[in-house]
Amino acid sequence: MAINTSGTNRRTIDTNKPDPVAKFWRKRAVCTFGAFSPSALDRKVKAGDFPAPVKLGPNTVAWIAAEVQQWAADRIAARDQVSA
Repeated sequence: MAINTSGTNRRTIDTNKPDPVAKFWRKRAVCTFGAFSPSALDRKVKAGDFPAPVKLGPNTVAWIAAEVQQWAADRIAARDQVSA
């Protein structure tokens, strides 16, 4: 999250980083979190290797943050099982 220096109590959101409190993450935040490009994200979703986005409006999609975080946790758990 970006630092708010305006003197108000309003939260300032850095759209380049996923907000850990948000329920939904837009594509840029998901790509930042997963460290992949937008086209790689599209390929992963199409192949069924990544959670699908939710349609929020006619031109708006977003990913459920908890599903994306669970996807990452599952990758880590799979790695740890192979290592053990």
